[in-house]
Amino acid sequence: MSGTKKITYNEALNRLMYLCSRAEKSPYDIRKKLTEWQLDNEGDKIIDLLSKENYIDESRYARAFVTDKIRFNKWGIVKVRYFLKSKQINTLEIEKAVGMIDYDEYKKMVFTELLIKKNTLKIIDPYKLKAKLYAF
Repeated sequence: MSGTKKITYNEALNRLMYLCSRAEKSPYDIRKKLTEWQLDNEGDKIIDLLSKENYIDESRYARAFVTDKIRFNKWGIVKVRYFLKSKQINTLEIEKAVGMIDYDEYKKMVFTELLIKKNTLKIIDPYKLKAKLYAF
């Protein structure tokens, strides 16, 4: 990697502690940072330490991710699950986080988004309209 410089173990640990205290991070995000900083071989030690010190927690990350993406970004459950899997979050933690969703609020959000989408479509045929909305 041409634009990155190698940093020391202590510098990396301090930077990661700062990053994790500012926003939820997954272990996958931490590994990416460590690779960027060319600290692959110390990665497991740093991740274990961050976990013990409660800077990173998969279940806390999954809950925060699900809540934020559904409430603020209007993502669906399938998309949220896909992104959490891409972050290498444990399937059990994903299902626990998704299980905490208020489904009444979720249904209202989906219905509202479908109405907004329906109003933007200029399709007259009800079957084509229904297909577009299902795809959406």
